[in-house]
Amino acid sequence: MKWTRHPVIVSATKIAGGSSAGHALAQLSTWPSIEARSADCGLGIGVGTRAGQVLHFHDEDHAALCLTRPLIHRFHDVLVQSGVDVIPGDDWIAMRLETPTDTRVLVTLVSAAIKASFPASPHGPFREMTPCRSSKRRGPALLTV
Repeated sequence: MKWTRHPVIVSATKIAGGSSAGHALAQLSTWPSIEARSADCGLGIGVGTRAGQVLHFHDEDHAALCLTRPLIHRFHDVLVQSGVDVIPGDDWIAMRLETPTDTRVLVTLVSAAIKASFPASPHGPFREMTPCRSSKRRGPALLTV
């Protein structure tokens, strides 16, 4: 995936329209306990639970997902073959949303990301996640919600 180096203006209105990110956001908004707000990385819309964000829509056709290193390692070959940007040692993957299938895959992976990032058991294997670095890869951004 090619990241731009110039400032990007990201608006909730632009994402929420008929874009792939908008379709995914509409599906995810029907899930219980899902919240959408400004992304913690400072670029776009963040989606997650009260425990934290697992998904960032950086524009209408790009998303970053906190899948966690163990899941990324487990599904590495499939993710790479699917065109997902896997950054070594990172908890986040980057996806380009070009087709309805990309959107369906993303929505499916969000469920796995929530379970992997925030275990149901308070004694589960919680560990500090690496932050989304997409804003550093893409350059500065302005968010208008």
